[in-house]
Amino acid sequence: AVVSTQSGHYGRDMEMELSVNKRLLESIIVVRDDLMDSIREECGLTGTSKITSLALNKRTVSKEKLCGWIESMCSILNSNAVPLLQSTVAKADRCEVLDSEKIKDQNCIIQLQNELIKKKEKSTDCDSALIPLL
Repeated sequence: AVVSTQSGHYGRDMEMELSVNKRLLESIIVVRDDLMDSIREECGLTGTSKITSLALNKRTVSKEKLCGWIESMCSILNSNAVPLLQSTVAKADRCEVLDSEKIKDQNCIIQLQNELIKKKEKSTDCDSALIPLL
């Protein structure tokens, strides 16, 4: 097994993807927080854990508002959260492959080191056998 010469390329790609994913996550959080603030304000709630169907099912909350919130949540999920999760799963899969390759490479290095040790031992044995003859 040979260590990939493109490992630097993968590293840069992963760094760039991580940066993009961080920005995406930050934007998801901002949009979510804005949406949650709007819901809490409209329903007179103090925390996100208080957002329940009972709290949303008030006469003061219009059907149009509810539809807008649902549409916003679906948009956050479809255009941001799901792609981010898919990217994370793909990265985890890539990391598994790279870890497996690394283990194979390390085993190969250990095997080659053991062979080198045996050859050096054999060479030392030959040298020690020749020394009495001199």
